[in-house]
Amino acid sequence: MSFLTYPVPYTYEDYLLFPNDGRRHELINGKHLVSPSLLTKHQRISRNLLVSICNFLRKNKIGEVFSAPCDIIFSDTNIVQPDLLFVSAEQASIVTEKMCKEPPTSLSKSFLLPSVRRMRSQNGSCTSGMA
Repeated sequence: MSFLTYPVPYTYEDYLLFPNDGRRHELINGKHLVSPSLLTKHQRISRNLLVSICNFLRKNKIGEVFSAPCDIIFSDTNIVQPDLLFVSAEQASIVTEKMCKEPPTSLSKSFLLPSVRRMRSQNGSCTSGMA
């Protein structure tokens, strides 16, 4: 009998090879976590928040908001996809074509709460600095 072996920990290079299958793929301390599609109630709330924030930002040019999937790279082995991500105008340089190369300082805990919980459950602590 043979067993498949997988790299541990997974890194950003591995993450780029994960399928684009409509599920949320994240790396938490090098472990590959996959979440199913969100419930419609969650999607409605997220959409309503996105619309409200976008309307506010059209009138107040203080930054930009992104919706999932949008990667935030905390480290080579910690990559998350928050539902919503606000990046202030002062930090616009952290946004690239494919990702947010570091967490914004204005990141709201409420947007990242599920990912922070997964980080804590995998490691016993939150490595993102958002404890």
